[in-house]
Amino acid sequence: MSNSSRFAVAVHALAVLALKRDRPVSSADLADSIGTNPAFVRQILMQLKAAGLVKARLGKMGGSLLGDAPDAISLLDVYDAVEGTNPVFARHKSHPSEDCVVGRHILTVLDEVTAPAEDAFRTELAGSTIATVVDQIGRHAPAG
Repeated sequence: MSNSSRFAVAVHALAVLALKRDRPVSSADLADSIGTNPAFVRQILMQLKAAGLVKARLGKMGGSLLGDAPDAISLLDVYDAVEGTNPVFARHKSHPSEDCVVGRHILTVLDEVTAPAEDAFRTELAGSTIATVVDQIGRHAPAG
């Protein structure tokens, strides 16, 4: 099972939009920066737009713009927009056997051991913003 890249792509796109400020950026330009397909970028942008994190400008000079200030968009907002609000740790798709001691108790135990990690994950993302990401990119970029 592979992990989704939607969150990473969304953060990348939003960081580009934050750096471009009030200039609309095309999905093709975002895709070039991200190194992926423009259709996939458009799919992500639609999810971000539905969450109010980006807005679209139509026309020849159109593209995407941030829907809010970079410091007002938390990484948790981004994660929830593109990955959903379901728990990070998925449960069984089938019902474990009630005839087995493990099957009878595994879901409760898994919830108990994963809840702190889930809370920490969401708290960490809530404490960082697109502005945080842009600032950190600036620290890594050579001066000039």
